[in-house]
Amino acid sequence: MNAKWQLSTAYHPQTNGLTERVNRTICSMLMHYCQEQNQTKWTRILPLINFAYNSSVNRINQVSPFFLLYGREPMLPVDLQTNPDVKKTTLGEYMKFMNHEWKFVKEQAQIHSATSQEKQAEYHDKKNKIRTYEVGQLVLREFNLREGKLGPKYEGPFQIIKKMGNTTYIVKRENSTDEFRVHASQIKLYH
Repeated sequence: MNAKWQLSTAYHPQTNGLTERVNRTICSMLMHYCQEQNQTKWTRILPLINFAYNSSVNRINQVSPFFLLYGREPMLPVDLQTNPDVKKTTLGEYMKFMNHEWKFVKEQAQIHSATSQEKQAEYHDKKNKIRTYEVGQLVLREFNLREGKLGPKYEGPFQIIKKMGNTTYIVKRENSTDEFRVHASQIKLYH
């Protein structure tokens, strides 16, 4: 699967947009089913929501997550009732599909996903200009745990002690040993 370990910045959900999008969709689905009488029963409904999400066709990949994982759509009891003559696939047919056609389906899903990510990145970059900073500069850090709307929005000053990539920095207060990983959008120059 070529999974890679990636660190993300705290209080910056844009770092892991795909996970945030899935969470938002699942929360939305839960809100529809967990109205007044079901609010305390969401843990019982969650596996059903998960199955519904995984068996729904994804707009970007144009196939369901279930299909991408198993190479077939799930067989539901209602499918057997409405169409009792469902053709059962033999192991040989399934293996042939998995070795030839499924690779193509996965490649197409990756292409669709990459195209969508490029479009979203272009849109994001047009909308948001990220400022760059240098090691040694003094900055203010966005205050994540503000007390109400009238509380201070920034705290600091902090000194940039390390640059990690294009948009992530390690900052530290003077006379402190605590270091914080921050995204460029969470800091501004201290004047």
